[in-house]
Amino acid sequence: MNPDVHDLSAAYALDALDPDERRDFEAHFATCERCRSEVRGFREVTTSLASEVESPPPAGLKSLVMAGIATTEQLAPIDSSPTDSSPTDSSAGSATVTDLGERRNRRSVAIVGIAAAIVLMAVTALATWSLASRSDPIDDIIAASDVDVTQLQGDSGAVQVLWSPERNEVAMIGDGLPPLEDDEAYALWFVLDEGVAPAGLFTGDDGVVRATAEVDDVDPVGWGVTVEPDTGSEQPTGDIIYSADV
Repeated sequence: MNPDVHDLSAAYALDALDPDERRDFEAHFATCERCRSEVRGFREVTTSLASEVESPPPAGLKSLVMAGIATTEQLAPIDSSPTDSSPTDSSAGSATVTDLGERRNRRSVAIVGIAAAIVLMAVTALATWSLASRSDPIDDIIAASDVDVTQLQGDSGAVQVLWSPERNEVAMIGDGLPPLEDDEAYALWFVLDEGVAPAGLFTGDDGVVRATAEVDDVDPVGWGVTVEPDTGSEQPTGDIIYSADV
């Protein structure tokens, strides 16, 4: 394990880890209260920032931008007609001459200012969308104050169960699980004092599972995982391939 894995809490909360880093961090996460606490904190900060960014732009911003466009000096058309080659009468009144390059510069500055305002609006909207799009059901369970994380034991791979009684939700994170047939699923079971009860069905690609399910308000003493038909079973029909006490 990377000795700096503790430093990945913020990146994990912002969904900024690559798949390998995320898998390593989630494997470590199950055994580290410090990281669980930090992730919850970072998630709360992210949510707070998102609510701030979601505020609509000031009502007068559009009119300010449009006014700027309306008052921006435009370049006059260049007259391509032949000019009078007669010498200029020095007694005639003199005209003020504005350098064309200077006018272009003033116009460019105004346009840049308008463009900056428009970009600011676009960045605000993009930031709102970006933060909202990072919403992840598993991250929401991680952020729950009552989340219980259990590392299950099995012959291969790794499986974690994240359970929030307050949210009535459970997440299963697994890697290296045995392959499934098309009509099969991984079944997660509550282990109770009086037997077992289904907690959820999960599927994945190439033995990787990362999903959530709503569960009943129960008080399990452990967890178990079996492979079942993808339609589900009232009781386990397959061998228990992963298990742990709560």
